[in-house]
Amino acid sequence: MEYEVPRPVIQVEFRAVRLMPYEQEIPIVLIGHRQQITWVRGQTECEGQRTRAGGQTECKGQITRTGGQTECDGQITRAGGQTACEGQRTRAGGQTECKGQITRTGGQTECDGQITRAGGQTACEGQRTRAGGQTACEGQRTRAGGQTHRQIEQEGQEECEVCCTLNKKKQWILGLIVAGIIVIIVGVPLGVLRRQRQKSSAQEFSAQFINGCQKFTGGNNESYCQHIFAVFEQAYVGRQECDVPVEAYDPLMAEVPFRHPCNKTMLWIKTKDLVHNYTQKNKDCFTLEDTLLGHILDNKKWCGRKGSNETFITGCPGPNDCENNSVSSFWNRASAAFAEHACGEVTVMLNGSKEEPFYNGRRGSEMKRVVAIGAGVLGVGVVVSLLVLFIPQTVQFRKTFMKRCEEFPQHIHSCKDTLDTFEGVYVDKEPFSFSEQNYDPLFEKIPFAHSSNKTMLWSDTKALVHDFTKKRDCFITLEDTLLGFVMDGQKWCGLKGSKETFSVFCELVKNNNPVISFWKNASARFAAYASGEVTAMLNGGLKTPYNPNSIFASIEVKRLFYPKVTRLSIVLLTDKENVKKCNENESLQNLKNELDQKGILYSCKEVTRSHIRKCIKENNACGACW
Repeated sequence: MEYEVPRPVIQVEFRAVRLMPYEQEIPIVLIGHRQQITWVRGQTECEGQRTRAGGQTECKGQITRTGGQTECDGQITRAGGQTACEGQRTRAGGQTECKGQITRTGGQTECDGQITRAGGQTACEGQRTRAGGQTACEGQRTRAGGQTHRQIEQEGQEECEVCCTLNKKKQWILGLIVAGIIVIIVGVPLGVLRRQRQKSSAQEFSAQFINGCQKFTGGNNESYCQHIFAVFEQAYVGRQECDVPVEAYDPLMAEVPFRHPCNKTMLWIKTKDLVHNYTQKNKDCFTLEDTLLGHILDNKKWCGRKGSNETFITGCPGPNDCENNSVSSFWNRASAAFAEHACGEVTVMLNGSKEEPFYNGRRGSEMKRVVAIGAGVLGVGVVVSLLVLFIPQTVQFRKTFMKRCEEFPQHIHSCKDTLDTFEGVYVDKEPFSFSEQNYDPLFEKIPFAHSSNKTMLWSDTKALVHDFTKKRDCFITLEDTLLGFVMDGQKWCGLKGSKETFSVFCELVKNNNPVISFWKNASARFAAYASGEVTAMLNGGLKTPYNPNSIFASIEVKRLFYPKVTRLSIVLLTDKENVKKCNENESLQNLKNELDQKGILYSCKEVTRSHIRKCIKENNACGACW
């Protein structure tokens, strides 16, 4: 008996199910009503009602199928007389079912919702078998081949993890390969470039050595200089940087002996720049750096390396890194040989601003060798003739400056500022090659201010002319002005790297030291400031009272110009009366001619020194003295 079951509202959902791992996804239509599902191939289920392929139906335990099979209340009667009761079924082929367990054609079985079908596929608790042998159990499916969705998902995840791990490893390997390639591409050229630079630097060092040698010896002796360089390299090439003993340079010292004469050896400690500036301008003394090897290698660095036959100039250890490095060993050996060669008088320049001017270093070793030689070790008498100490005189210099400055009432409140300005000119500067222009800011800040017709110049008459002008204001010499008075008779200079004022060595170089440069600038400005009639006191006892090398002739007269200066009156000091030199002396005639060319009037009068002293003693008027 057949009847229709009313159909409620149907919801439609589209899902995609993969039949096999390698098959394409196909859509399956799911028509839902409570637990009702319509599968592909027309199978239906609804609370025990089923419609299967072939038109079979079931409802509330009753099933009517093609062929007249019926089931009701657990009892089934099928074509062929098969019956099943209370969950037990017997089908064609002797199949039986009991308590939900069904055995079908092909060996399929079901028990408590679990089904075993052809091919070994299983399903449990709501597990279903679909077209193609697919099974499902609460989201878990077993497909042909025995795989379930969860197994597939797990296997997929495992495959992904393995894949990701492999990909990461591949990425690391690829990264290492790329990095290695970059290192090769970049590193090899850099290594080649570094090698080329090192080779170029070594060649440059060799060229500098040979060129310096040729220049020093002043001849076309390239082969000799190349030979010296070869002997020099034998001392350190192929050795460890810190394993070059002093004795390694013995062949070099024998090949290039010192040859400077006796009485000209100069040693130094902590005064290098100053002593070298001095010896460059005064060839009466020789330091080690003024000899052939010392001159070539001064301020140079070099070394060798174990297993290499080249010279290196970078990466070489210094004196603080190891004792027997190439450079230190050379200077120790050369200093010893230089001191041993000394004879006669030896000059030593020390730095008195140091706590220990004489210390036990390489230079101290030179001094010890000199003393040893002087004691007769080599049978040659050596005397240390001059020990120059760089002792600062800052305190005394400032005290004298301020005391003299305060004798000028109009400047008493500005003396400290004047001192600061003056010190700023020379402090922390080398005392040699000191330009006159360094004092320009000082003189611009403190200009001359004396009146017209009072300028008094002099040459080789300093003591008498100052005694004359000291008690009267009718004449003004440069030394009667503020700066001239303060600096008269003083010596001062600085030293690079020091904030102190020194005095002992300031005039070791005669020209362009801080003292002489000051007086040259001051004299030029003092003469240029003069106006009206200018008076000059010269030494008539000299063969050339107008000495072209004097400051008066070379600087002051050259700054006198008409019409600012109208006349130059010469007071020629003599020791005897009735001496006639003004019109007969050749140098004075030269002065007259020079003034004539400028349009300045010239006059000259001989005056005895005794007469000038009488004027000073009696305080006579200026004009009455001559």
